[in-house]
Amino acid sequence: YLLAGGQLSFAVGDAINYTYEWVLHLEAPYPSVADGFYLACYALLAGGLLLLVRERAPGRDLASLIDATIITVGVGLLSWVFLIGPNVRAPDLLLPQRLVSIAYPLCDVLLLAVAVRMWRTGGHTTAASRLLTLGLVALLAADTVYGLSLLGGGWDAGGPVDATWIVFYLGVGLAALHPSMVSLSEPTPPSTRLTRTRLALLAGASLMAPAVLVIQTLRH
Repeated sequence: YLLAGGQLSFAVGDAINYTYEWVLHLEAPYPSVADGFYLACYALLAGGLLLLVRERAPGRDLASLIDATIITVGVGLLSWVFLIGPNVRAPDLLLPQRLVSIAYPLCDVLLLAVAVRMWRTGGHTTAASRLLTLGLVALLAADTVYGLSLLGGGWDAGGPVDATWIVFYLGVGLAALHPSMVSLSEPTPPSTRLTRTRLALLAGASLMAPAVLVIQTLRH
């Protein structure tokens, strides 16, 4: 229900924005009521994924929590440097615009944190989980590119980013329709094996901070 509510909230936000553009022939204000529905989508999706995690791993899973924290902090640092920080320092944004612009990347980081918890509990082995992962990754990628394009001063509707948001819709929708979706809430023992994939993800997340410093130094 929470996942479905998140999709509905995202669709309502789109409907409001396109009503401004196609029906009223006006540029949608920023922020608008649509932004409230968009941001509610992230909270609903995160809540639905968190309930799946609780069902899959009902006990304490400290290793999963630590892994998710390492990856989320690494990605959160990138989000702060390239998305949140520039919006905080943008001189032409009013306070409501600044807060909403910061809220979007923060919601992406929140959604990623919960998604990593789900993947660490084995939520990546079925067709439904892979489709759900595809949708979530598409959402995070589209939001990131969209945020960077706004900071760069240029954004054109109908481009590759819109296609990526469509992949988000399709991924989550197909995951809901697939019979293996029910397995995402079945209890499963947590994995304690340090696989190559897990080690690579943790190492990559841990190296994000020094990598950012190196890039900033090279770019002066």
